[in-house]
Amino acid sequence: MSYTSVVSIDPEGALLLEVGGSLRLFGGLQALRLKIEAGLRERSLQAVLACAPTARAAGWLARAGLPFACITMNEMPRLSGKVPVTVLGWPARIQQRLQQMGVYTLADCRRLPRDGFARRIGRAYLQAIDEAFGARPQPLQHHESPLFFYDRIELDDETFSAPVLLAATAALLQRLERFLRQHQAGTQTVGVWLEHNGSMPSALQIRGGELSTQTGHLHALVALRLERFTLSAPVVAVAVKARAFPEPVYASMALPGIEPAAGVDPARQVQLLAKLQARLGHASVHGLALSVEHRPEKSWQVADAATGVVKQAQSNGKPVAQRPLWLLQAPQRINAPALAPLLRRAERIESGWWDGHDVRRDYYSVSGPAGSRWWVYRDCRDSHWYLHGLFG
Repeated sequence: MSYTSVVSIDPEGALLLEVGGSLRLFGGLQALRLKIEAGLRERSLQAVLACAPTARAAGWLARAGLPFACITMNEMPRLSGKVPVTVLGWPARIQQRLQQMGVYTLADCRRLPRDGFARRIGRAYLQAIDEAFGARPQPLQHHESPLFFYDRIELDDETFSAPVLLAATAALLQRLERFLRQHQAGTQTVGVWLEHNGSMPSALQIRGGELSTQTGHLHALVALRLERFTLSAPVVAVAVKARAFPEPVYASMALPGIEPAAGVDPARQVQLLAKLQARLGHASVHGLALSVEHRPEKSWQVADAATGVVKQAQSNGKPVAQRPLWLLQAPQRINAPALAPLLRRAERIESGWWDGHDVRRDYYSVSGPAGSRWWVYRDCRDSHWYLHGLFG
């Protein structure tokens, strides 16, 4: 990526670089080759570099061990005679069939009648040859390296002071925000590393809850985490690491001089959840999500606080029997209620025979004391009545 932004990774193990737009910048093809080879040697890597007007041809020349600089398509017919069919990446049966026909090189393939080659060898292989000689475009998937931010500040003195650590973190987060704006990207998770002399650094994982280019709320979360964090040794340096993602959400941003629209801002809700998690812990602040389960006590599960939402369950487009959001931790046995005329709705649940926790219940919504509404059921196995939930 240092030499061109157009890079493709070939599934067969080659790295394809489109360098046509980089030649003038690096002083020509030969100078660019020397820079790439020097970079490979520094990493103790061995590679065969080949250049051609098309990606397919460059890959074949490299696999043939021919480090030629083929600038124009006019040179390709001459070089194709030195490319054996064994390096084209075609199946062994295709290579054997070609050799039985006396075809050993790429040039020999091109001398065969096109219709006969397509019929006897396969149209896909004829299209590959056309891609190599520029008669047909070759679709390539460009490689996009993930964006990572890393920066570090060394402190003047060893310290346990939270304000000093917060000041260093704030400076790093400002640099992160500039980085995100420059790359038109956003982040939602930041790692803060507090380095010590002679021991492993202390790591704080800060989850902002939303993808954003702004980092002000992350600084507040770091402050909350430091209030509950005990340092094992004085800190000598602070580092910030973050991965950036394209196409951030700009819903929390407003134009200069224009106040945000009235109403609840979803971004503020997400930030509030992130602050609560930083102060109370992720295990104490979470969302709820529905499970595919008829038994009420097993019909929900813990979910991420930012995405977990309880919705009204539906069956065939119609709401199922109404259930309360407040369930007792365990059903409480009660006396038989007076169902008539207080009966609201009945629901029969028979489930769980496969896991040893089978239930057979008839549920009713009835009026309780002081105008409350109870969700009760009759156990069909022993005919006892139980209170299971309360409506709002």
